Amino acid sequence: ENLSYDELGYCAKTLTEQGASTCILLSKNEDNNYIYVVSSKTEDVRGIVKTLNSELNGKGGGKPDYAQGKISPESGDSINVIIEQILRKEI
Repeated sequence: ENLSYDELGYCAKTLTEQGASTCILLSKNEDNNYIYVVSSKTEDVRGIVKTLNSELNGKGGGKPDYAQGKISPESGDSINVIIEQILRKEI
């Protein structure tokens, strides 16, 4: 909780440099919003971000290998389910 975009980005970059193919990290902030970063060395993350935003009422974007955004607080219960479906390529 309460991590910044820079802190999430650092963690995502470190994980992908250590071999993670795709990394989705989130942090719940004091205002009960969730921020996220998505990083990958093997796929274009913009599709993941588009799905996150549409499924979880979010906003964000970025480059093919890195993107960031924000998800609304009412999405809290669905976040893990949606991320699992994204990573399994179900949605």
